[in-house]
Amino acid sequence: MNEKVPRCFEIGSAIGINFQWNRRVYHTVNVNTACMLAQKHGAGDAFALEMLARHNEKVQNPNDPEHLEKVLSELGVPVEETRAVLSDEGRHAQNAKRTLDASRMLTGGGVPEFFVRTAGGPNLCLSMQGSPVHPSFFEAIFQSIVRDSAP
Repeated sequence: MNEKVPRCFEIGSAIGINFQWNRRVYHTVNVNTACMLAQKHGAGDAFALEMLARHNEKVQNPNDPEHLEKVLSELGVPVEETRAVLSDEGRHAQNAKRTLDASRMLTGGGVPEFFVRTAGGPNLCLSMQGSPVHPSFFEAIFQSIVRDSAP
C-alpha cells in the first residue's frame, strides 16, 4: 500500500481526480456490477471516472444503488436494466469470479509471455511469464538477457 496509494494519487491527479481517501469501502459488488453494465453500453470509461471521483473526491459510497442508477442513467443506460442487474442475486458470484480471474492473471495464471529481441546480431530472445505490473518485471528480463549473452 505504501507504493500503490501514492502512485494511485499521482495517476488520479494526472486525469483530474483529487483523491480524498478519508475511508475505504470494501465489498464493492454493486459498483463492479454497474461497471460491467456500463461497459456493455460503451460507457465503461466515463462510468469508472465518475465513480472514482464520487468515491474518492466526494467521499460517497460507490455501492449506493441510487447513485449508481443516476450515473448510469446520465450515461444512457436504461434505469430498468440498472435495477435488474443490481437486484440480481447472482451478482455476488459473478463479482467473485471476476476477482479470482483478475487475481490469477496478475499472478501469472494468464499473463502473456513477453519477448525481447534484438535485430542484427545474436538471437538474444528471452521470454518470461509473470505480472508486468512493476518496472522490476522488465528489469529482470533485461538483466537475464545481459547475463545469458555474456561471453
